[in-house]
Amino acid sequence: MKASPKGFSLLELMVVLVIIGVLVAIAVPSYSMYLLRANRSAAQGFMMQVANKQAQYILDARNYAVGADALEDAKLKLTVPPDVRPLYDITVENSAGGSTVESPPKFTVRGTPKSGTKQAGDGVLILRHDGSKQRGATNGW
Repeated sequence: MKASPKGFSLLELMVVLVIIGVLVAIAVPSYSMYLLRANRSAAQGFMMQVANKQAQYILDARNYAVGADALEDAKLKLTVPPDVRPLYDITVENSAGGSTVESPPKFTVRGTPKSGTKQAGDGVLILRHDGSKQRGATNGW
């Protein structure tokens, strides 16, 4: 009786490596897109939290908190979460894009992706006082 060879042939190993390569080529871009969407979702969630705080703040102050210090000072008392801070700059401004107060009061929460991060090409996130949302040049999130 003839003994069968043990182990794998070079051809079998190459086929397995090609299959693994195809699977990786499909999985890595999908995972990258998943991370991009998850980071965007975290920023959007924080922006909604800012809008909710603004709704509470206007009842007391009769105006919205706007300006560079609106988030972290005594006005809204919010801190940008650690998963959002390295990827987005979150600002609260009046609807004209500045830090002065308007009549009637309006605000815009803007999440600008930081350059050099994986979110950089994702588009600016905008949430307005009336609940309208925009990402880049597209309405809605």
